[in-house]
Amino acid sequence: MNLLDSAPVLTFFSERGVDLTTEPFWTHPWTVSDVHTTVVSEEPLRARSTCPAVATCSR
Repeated sequence: MNLLDSAPVLTFFSERGVDLTTEPFWTHPWTVSDVHTTVVSEEPLRARSTCPAVATCSR
């Protein structure tokens, strides 16, 4: 996921005590939950993930 390589995203989570580089991306709830992930198109495959609040997205 390009999202996890983005410096602003890494900084945002780091400032809130979440290190996104310590666990595989698929272990974060907002990357695998049907509640937070929507398939936008199948050809080509595109998906949208939302993170409504840091408290619910971090462990």
